[in-house]
Amino acid sequence: MSVFFQRLGAGEPLLLIHGLGGVGRYWEPLLEPLSETYDVIVVDLPGFGQSPSLPGDVVGPDRLAGALGDLLDELDLPDVHVVGHSLGGYVGFELAALGRARTVVGLAPAGLWSRNGQAARSRWRLRTMHYAAAFSRPVVRPFVHLTAGLPYVPLPRGLSAESARALYDSYSSAPGFEPALRGATTVPFTKGDQLTMPLTVIFGIDDWVIVRSDRNRDRLPSHTRWINISGAGHNVPWERPKDIINAVTQTVGGQHV
Repeated sequence: MSVFFQRLGAGEPLLLIHGLGGVGRYWEPLLEPLSETYDVIVVDLPGFGQSPSLPGDVVGPDRLAGALGDLLDELDLPDVHVVGHSLGGYVGFELAALGRARTVVGLAPAGLWSRNGQAARSRWRLRTMHYAAAFSRPVVRPFVHLTAGLPYVPLPRGLSAESARALYDSYSSAPGFEPALRGATTVPFTKGDQLTMPLTVIFGIDDWVIVRSDRNRDRLPSHTRWINISGAGHNVPWERPKDIINAVTQTVGGQHV
């Protein structure tokens, strides 16, 4: 299959992986500063945005990572630096386990479940929000598309109205949402012993999507750097972009190992 991607900047290759229900445009607020230093590759995961879905009712992060590995082969890149948000963090860990990551920065990453799956209340919230958006889409979508570009409608700094519309469309209608939700929330990441590269994990203290009981540090190797950011929630890349860019720079440079 072909994974949709965009590429900008020059330098060491840096792969950005969005979260559940997102698209590559999620990273728009960080693209300009990151592309000043790196060869940035932004993808739409299979089943989201402009990338076709993988077959099956359950699509695990390992399969999503495999599709990204195929893309890296197409781009003649044996390995890359990886930054992943939420589901994208889990996919980034799996990509690292395949030997395709030089470094990994996980932003509110999924997969670090304390038990055999994500906390039931968090899964319920994610599924409820998705189906609420899907069922209300015929009424809400025209309103979102109309108001996203108005000056009094607050958007994260650097996020365009066009990207806001694309993110809403993906979250409310992406065919890959439910298969990826089933695949990511029912099985934890179990390959931490295979990750020898520099790793950084960042959580917003107020994150209610990946609750504290689902941030099991034992899922990752002991050299992992853990950062908790006060005043931030699940969308920490939007809420604290400068902190994220600093963490990426430090991790790529191996400063914390």
